[in-house]
Formats: sequence, structure tokens, C-alpha cells
Amino acid sequence: EEIVVRAAALSAIPLISAVGHETDTTLIDYASDVRAPTPTAAAEMAVPVRLDLLAEIAGKAARLSGGIARLFGERRLHLSGLARGLPGPQDLIGAAEQRLDDRADRLRLAAGRELGAARQRLLLATTRLADPGMLLEEARRAAGQGFQRLQRCVRHSLDLSRERLVQLAARLQRERMTADIARNRDRFAEATLRLNDAATRVLRGKAEALDNFSGRLATHSERHRSLLRRGYVVVRDAAARVVTDGEAVTSGAALELEFHDAKVAAVAGKKVRRVPRQPPPPSGQGRLL
Repeated sequence: EEIVVRAAALSAIPLISAVGHETDTTLIDYASDVRAPTPTAAAEMAVPVRLDLLAEIAGKAARLSGGIARLFGERRLHLSGLARGLPGPQDLIGAAEQRLDDRADRLRLAAGRELGAARQRLLLATTRLADPGMLLEEARRAAGQGFQRLQRCVRHSLDLSRERLVQLAARLQRERMTADIARNRDRFAEATLRLNDAATRVLRGKAEALDNFSGRLATHSERHRSLLRRGYVVVRDAAARVVTDGEAVTSGAALELEFHDAKVAAVAGKKVRRVPRQPPPPSGQGRLL
């Protein structure tokens, strides 16, 4: 029954189906965890034999004891090998004492040599030290020479500035300034005439180009009007764009038709199937079939 199968599927406890002595497989066998052919077999599955459990536990205990014994034996052998390779504490301390004594002796010798070298450098510096009075006299002499050089430089700069001022004053004479003004006025008048001539030529060229373009525009406009008088119509959509392809027009779209004398609003209807145009026959000799 369905209620039995659903209860077996929703059970939180593992189930063993043991209907027993049935040739067919029932639905509860698929919903349970394990299927047993008989209730006795189910009991044997759920409750194993005590002797078998004891034998299995004893076997695993023996294997665990053997593994632990082998591990301890291997670790003992490894530790013995390390102990044989490790030197004795007295040997280590003796070698360290020897190195310490050697370093102490070398330090004493190096300190003595360094003190002797420092004493020699100090004596040499003392012999090279000059008299402060001589140093002060040399500094006073160098300052006097620098002051004299500075005076010469200042005097030379003043002379150069005076010469430049004299030259500028000569350039600022009234007669020379009047001549420069007159010469610049003549140049300005000449440049003004040349600029006027150039502007006239440019404006004349632009006016001729504008007249040419206006004539061409009038020609194209008249040609457009003549086409409209012959029966052609310009079609525009709602955005005032010219429509050149029938596929762009949808049914019910607002259109504007421009004739030669007026513009008419229209609404697009259903599309008519367009018959494809036949290509023109090839020139020359035709095909036989």
C-alpha cells in the first residue's frame, strides 16, 4: 500500500524489508535500506553473531598491537642511530672553549694594533697642524683679494651700463623717432591698401561661388518641380524623411505625399505583392534552350 511505502521512505531509522516467502518484489523492498528474503535473515542482518564480533575485534586488536610494536621498534632504532652520531657534551664544550680562547687572543692583539695605529695618526695630525695666526693671516689676505675683484667687477658693470644708456639715449633722438614714425606710417598705409585689395578679391570669389551655387540650386529645384508636374510624387514618413523603399512602410503608417502644387497627408494600407522584374535579355546570340 502507498501509505506503507511512504512511511518506509520517510523513516529516520534504517529499515530491513522482510516480507518473506514471496516470489515477487514488493514496493517496500525499493523504499527500505536492505531487503531480506525472510524475517530470520533480517534478524541475522540486524543482530550479528557475538562470536564473530569477538573474533573480529580480537583480530583487529592483534593487528593494532603488532603495528604499534613495529612503530616503536623503528623509532627506537632511529633514535639509537642518532645517538651514535651525536658527539658528547664534553667534546662540544671543549671545542667551544678553544674557539673562545682563540677569539679572545685575536681580539687583544687587534685592539693593541688599532690603538698603535690611532696613536700614530694622532701624532701625524699634530705635526701637520698649522699656526692659527698664520691661518688667520691667509684668510685676511684672501678676503682682501676677493674684495678687490668684486670692486673691479662692479666698476666694469657700471661702465657697461653707462655705455648702453648712452646708446639708448642716442636712439631716442627726436629726428630719428620722427623718421621711424613716418616710415612705419607709410608701411601701415601700404599694408592697409594690400589688405583691402585682398579682401575685395576674396569677397568677389565668394560672391561668384555663391551665385554659381544658387544657379545650380535653382536648376535642381526646377528639375524637381518638373518631375512632380509629370506625375511623380515624393513620399515622406512621420519624421519628414524621404521614403525610397516600400519595405520601410508599414500598414497604417502616417505618410505625406508631395505633388507639384500641394502636399497631402495619407495613411499606408495593406502591401501589394510586388512582381519581381525580369532581367533584360543578354545582348548578342541568345540561348537555344
